[in-house]
Amino acid sequence: MTACSGSLSVADVDGIVIDDDPAARAIAMRLGQWLGIGASLVRAIPAGAPGPSHAIVLRLDVSTKARDASVEPPRDLDDEAYTIDVSSGSAVVRAHRPAGLFYGAQTLAQLAGARPIGDPPTGTTGHSERARELPCIHIDDAPTQRIRAMHLDVARHFFSKELVERYVDLLAFYRFNVFHWHLSDDQGFRLAIRKHPELTQIGARRIEDGHEVSGSYSQDDAREVVARAASSFVTVVPEIEMPGHARAILASHPELSCTGKKQDVPATWGIFEDVLCAGNEGTYKLLDDVLRETTEIFPSRLVHVGGDEVPKTRWNACPKCRARMAHEHLDAEQLHGAFLKRVGAMLAARGRRMVAWDDALEGGLPGDAVVVAWQSAERGRTAAAAGHDVVMAPSDTTYFNFWQSRAVPQPGHEGDLPWTKVLAFDPGASAAHVLGGEGALWTEYVRSSDDLDTLLLPRLAALSEALWSGSPSTPESFASRFTAQRSLLDESHVRYFVEPPAGLQPKRVFVDTATLELARPVIHPDGVVRFTLDGSDPTATSPIYDAPIVLRATTSAAARLFLPGGRASDVVRGTFERSALHAAVAAPAAAPLREGVLYKYFEGDFHALPAFANLTPARTGRLGSLSFDPSFRAERFAVVYDAWVVAPADGVYRFVARADDGVALDVDGVRVLADDGEHAARDAAGEIALARGPHAVRLLYFQGAGGKELGLQWQGPGMPLARCALVSP
Repeated sequence: MTACSGSLSVADVDGIVIDDDPAARAIAMRLGQWLGIGASLVRAIPAGAPGPSHAIVLRLDVSTKARDASVEPPRDLDDEAYTIDVSSGSAVVRAHRPAGLFYGAQTLAQLAGARPIGDPPTGTTGHSERARELPCIHIDDAPTQRIRAMHLDVARHFFSKELVERYVDLLAFYRFNVFHWHLSDDQGFRLAIRKHPELTQIGARRIEDGHEVSGSYSQDDAREVVARAASSFVTVVPEIEMPGHARAILASHPELSCTGKKQDVPATWGIFEDVLCAGNEGTYKLLDDVLRETTEIFPSRLVHVGGDEVPKTRWNACPKCRARMAHEHLDAEQLHGAFLKRVGAMLAARGRRMVAWDDALEGGLPGDAVVVAWQSAERGRTAAAAGHDVVMAPSDTTYFNFWQSRAVPQPGHEGDLPWTKVLAFDPGASAAHVLGGEGALWTEYVRSSDDLDTLLLPRLAALSEALWSGSPSTPESFASRFTAQRSLLDESHVRYFVEPPAGLQPKRVFVDTATLELARPVIHPDGVVRFTLDGSDPTATSPIYDAPIVLRATTSAAARLFLPGGRASDVVRGTFERSALHAAVAAPAAAPLREGVLYKYFEGDFHALPAFANLTPARTGRLGSLSFDPSFRAERFAVVYDAWVVAPADGVYRFVARADDGVALDVDGVRVLADDGEHAARDAAGEIALARGPHAVRLLYFQGAGGKELGLQWQGPGMPLARCALVSP
């Protein structure tokens, strides 16, 4: 990109001039809608004829056959490449193919601040009436990734066709070219299948918290979404989950489960043992019917069939599945592969290609199957090494259902995926078989358009930049571009997440004085931080924070970021607690203290820290460090660890516990930190003022499902953060 002096006023151009090509005309009409240029001012000139001055000119190499965006994403990067030249007399967009011309026209509209998202409100034109200026500039642009995909789960919670179309338009705004539409899961089957209306009549509704949650798409609805997406060069890839995550199917077809038991559509989340029976021929007949109609609706050559998180418990106990395994000399994992290969053959017979999550690798997949690597980038590399084309979607980097910050509550899953981590994402498309990258948005705890927006942005913009530009971008340079774009988002009522000020912790402890230091988040360089010291919510008239503040008494502080356009962050709060030193306690005299901890171990179906006083431990003992004894079972257990720490000097000590799952820490009977619930490994911190000498420590921990991890660090006067040395008799 090269900037030059001057600008071009859109009001001064005579219209939009195009090569005489239907694709170019459709793009010119969209550009005219964005810029407020009427259809009568769009005119064609012969191919190769010089473009006139005082016009916006769209030039397309019509000698190259255009792909059908509803059928497939680009096969090469040149498909979406374009150049822009803006002078004080004209603006020229050039591309070899229609997708590139569309992106060039959209970039032109964005430069003019005139690219709305979604349909304009009734009675409006969809563009602002104010004068538009295009900066004089030269742009030569092309993507670095062939596939730039974004997923939306509409099974857990349903979103209307209109909202899905708005979602697709937001993807197009950020140059994503694949919309992965997750249409079925345990909690809902959302696509009408004419031969099997029961799939939506029963499978698209459930009772959640005493209320019915329902919704489905007619086949015409789905076709309209496909057409709307194709007009913005977005390919819609449908997903029908199988053989797991199929409870919504089994709700209307219990005979296709391994038990035959009638079960309702569940209103809870997780992985269910009841899956489609792989030994029942009726299963394949139903799926063939579903896939036949799905492929009639969706032109996409790629069709996603899930294949993830399939417990084998039912198959191993099922007479039909066991008979099939015996006849075909398979184990349960190989039966999974055989199931998917049979489904892959159904798709291949219709000219389609299977897409599956990386869980399906173990059992074997059709050789041409595309793998979406969600568990880790390493899983993607494994799939590529096996010869599969891969789309990288590691959950720790691209799953937008996790919170953007732990500072304030948000919709979605509690966690912490900041936009800076997304911006640094590199799918490694230079490697063989890696097609690109994908973001995902699961909706167990997402119910509205505002919820979607809050979780998507600015991370969607960061992922777009990572996948399109490829080259590393500094957080500051990305923030400047996002700031320039915010007015477009505001005009389209996109409720992006406003990051709150940094610097406040739930509780800070001090002995004599403390300092309140707040920081404006990098993503909003034009934001203003306002604060209060009486616990009240900051308003637009509260004091502006511009320098550190010394505190000498216990204080309840609150802070909030205010943006020029009127948006504001949620309030963040922190208590500064003035405290006397907690006196050292006498350590047990029965035996000398040595490194290690005492423990009480409990077993149970724990989903949070239990009331330990009401439980009887399964065993007790001593460990040489804070760790898990080999006798502890893999999941669903809890432990109370007792020990002592020896503070080397008077002062405030900060403890940091890293845990997967819940943890709490008491020092001398005072709760210092807590981070309860089932979650991935993360840090929780707290402070306490301690006098020099020994202090009693009690660490409470529970393990739910999945991984387990526990560690404790501390820092204090003259001490850097380091492993906390725990001692016990």
